[in-house]
Amino acid sequence: YYEIQNGFIVGHTSAGFNAGFSGESDEDRRSWDMPYMISRQNPEKMYAGTYRIHLGEGHIPFWVAASEDLTDGVIFGSSYHVITALDEDYFTQNQIYVGTSDANVWKGDPSNFSWTNISAGLPNRYVSSVHPSPHVADRIFVTQTGYRDNDFSSHIHRSDDGGLTWTSVAGDLPAVSVNDLAVIPGRADSVLCAATDWGVFITL
Repeated sequence: YYEIQNGFIVGHTSAGFNAGFSGESDEDRRSWDMPYMISRQNPEKMYAGTYRIHLGEGHIPFWVAASEDLTDGVIFGSSYHVITALDEDYFTQNQIYVGTSDANVWKGDPSNFSWTNISAGLPNRYVSSVHPSPHVADRIFVTQTGYRDNDFSSHIHRSDDGGLTWTSVAGDLPAVSVNDLAVIPGRADSVLCAATDWGVFITL
């Protein structure tokens, strides 16, 4: 699978078959780099995020909406209010995590439209990534960028209680946007790699 701008996803097989598909509605506002993923729990299932989550079944998914609007709605223009980050839990079946350009972070079950906002305690900034721990249940990492708000701080937060409380783990990173985070598997969350506009930083 690969994606071109504005959420147009294309599937390709070794037999040379290509199938283009987008969200349930072509009218959905979406990020230029719309997040999507194949479920790590069920490879027949895919998720994609516009301003809401879409659930797709099969290798050429038929997409159906699996959430309401997870943004603040259109306040400053459509491009300001879209889903920008998406990942799936390693431990809880059907639980995914979502981040938005207007600072919302959610966890929920797309199979039954059940969603909980876990943004309280995080900066009011664009969410660039959200990742659950591959080793510890209820541990979540969130990165954010504040460039749009003239905030050049590095934002990395961790929750150990499923998003009830958050602690900054940015440490001595330079004042620069954090665009993504890799939690290196097999290391009990002790090795993190942060992708920033100044390069990749690693911590032990």
